[in-house]
Amino acid sequence: FSLIFSLSSYSEIAEVYSWKAKPGEGASMIETMVEAASIQREMGAHVTINQLDVGSQNQIDYVIRFDSTAEWGSYRDSLQASEKWNEFWNRVGEDPNGELELSFAAINLDANEKSSSFPNSGVYGVWVWDVAAGKLPEVLENFAQAKVIHEKLGARIEYYSEGLGLPNTLHYVALFDNWSKMADFLSKAATDQELLSFQAGVSPDSATLARQITGRTLPL
Repeated sequence: FSLIFSLSSYSEIAEVYSWKAKPGEGASMIETMVEAASIQREMGAHVTINQLDVGSQNQIDYVIRFDSTAEWGSYRDSLQASEKWNEFWNRVGEDPNGELELSFAAINLDANEKSSSFPNSGVYGVWVWDVAAGKLPEVLENFAQAKVIHEKLGARIEYYSEGLGLPNTLHYVALFDNWSKMADFLSKAATDQELLSFQAGVSPDSATLARQITGRTLPL
């Protein structure tokens, strides 16, 4: 727990806003997101727009990343005071082209990663785990071991604690340059003996898989 608290001060923080377009408004909603991203990038935020795929209901995730809680707090104060942002927000709020279905913040548990290391392109898979009471250290150790194996098989792995306090939900994220590289990874993972042996030794009581999705980061 002390590790999570110390990381929260200087690790990458992601705010995720999951939107679903109103009927016939998909292209318009993405245009609105691009306009929002332009304003927020001018203010120093790292923004990606992600189209969810398998495991979703055609949502678009709008993700804002920061390198520390101090940067996150300073940005939020600046955004609240921004005349340009408030004009934009009031204008799009009069006739919204999408509905916000979900939002959360998450902390990267690797303090060495920076928001600038996440490109505006590529594909990914996310496995959301609900951690059983008292099992957080065990699950984090499992994640660390899985990361080593998965990265040998061609994935880039990041994992996050959902929320800004003590976690009971973790996100295990595998990133790839394109769908072909993800497919190659999945093919290798299905028969890799080191991975299969590791999976066989993981207690099923330590965490429950709550959700699994794939998506791609739009080059916008």
